[in-house]
Amino acid sequence: MTVFQDEVVYHYTNCESFLSIVKSNSLWASDLEAVNDPAELCSAHGLLHNILSVYRERSGLVASTLQQAIGLEYLPPRWEFPGESLLQYQRFAEGAVEYLQGYSAESHWNLALGHVFGVSFCKKPDLLSQWRAYGLDGGGVCVAFDRQQLKTCFQEISEIVDINYKQKQQIRYVLSLIRSAFQQYQAEMNQLDPSGSLFARSEDAVSINEQGHLELTIQSKEKRSFKEDKFIEKCLDNVLSELSAVAHTFKLNAFSEEQEARLVSKIPANGAALTKVQLRVRGEKVIPYIEMKPTTRALPIRKVIIGPACRSFDQTYALKILLAQSGHVDVEIERSRFALR
Repeated sequence: MTVFQDEVVYHYTNCESFLSIVKSNSLWASDLEAVNDPAELCSAHGLLHNILSVYRERSGLVASTLQQAIGLEYLPPRWEFPGESLLQYQRFAEGAVEYLQGYSAESHWNLALGHVFGVSFCKKPDLLSQWRAYGLDGGGVCVAFDRQQLKTCFQEISEIVDINYKQKQQIRYVLSLIRSAFQQYQAEMNQLDPSGSLFARSEDAVSINEQGHLELTIQSKEKRSFKEDKFIEKCLDNVLSELSAVAHTFKLNAFSEEQEARLVSKIPANGAALTKVQLRVRGEKVIPYIEMKPTTRALPIRKVIIGPACRSFDQTYALKILLAQSGHVDVEIERSRFALR
């Protein structure tokens, strides 16, 4: 029986696609913006926006309610940041959220992100949920690849990464970017206004909210100037650039059972590399993809597992012929431990 090994990753697919992989000696990496999960490449950006939205709220009660509504219970409160003015933090967060909602931030994000192409693998073999989702309901194959060789064998610059489903870790990383940006903003503002009058606190204002409850609000004396907004824009552009470099590793916890590792190749948003992109049709969708071919050797296939629905006909002999014809003479072939009708 196959056991889990960190140095091996598994690709579940149908037999037709496997035939194409072996005969062409290549993998097709699809544009991640065109895959089934609509949150691909967006969850990191959305997390940044949501965290800043919480920190711009004047009232701790409102922030707490907002956190629960958008699933950010793990987010630490502002007062846990020693040496950071709550009023300054709120002022910075207000400007940051406004900037993120504009066209300039979206344009910068898309430019920094570029085009991200990926091939999905699972870190576990013979997983029933993967057979059903990607292995033709058990009628396909699960192909084991050497992970280390996948890192270096392609003509394209690529990397293989583990997908991060843990919200606490995602929050911790995005929060570290926000805090670095805030410190940069503070330094810029101190040069602009050494007296600190922009952050002076006015009288606390008490108002009645829509539910009829008293609500304490704190406001700065000065509205943000054009120059201050440019400081915030500069800080946020740095955050977006750093976040775009890891956006392809963030995924919602709901997908965690997939235990995905991903082979990724990136192409700049504009440039000659776009000529590598090809198009194929899947159902009613046109999918951009790039063909990733090894430089000097065959794809690093270690093992092939025949799906649990392939019981009526033994495909071992046919698969051995296919693999041998393509130079894969030492690849092990085994059957799934499951049985499906």
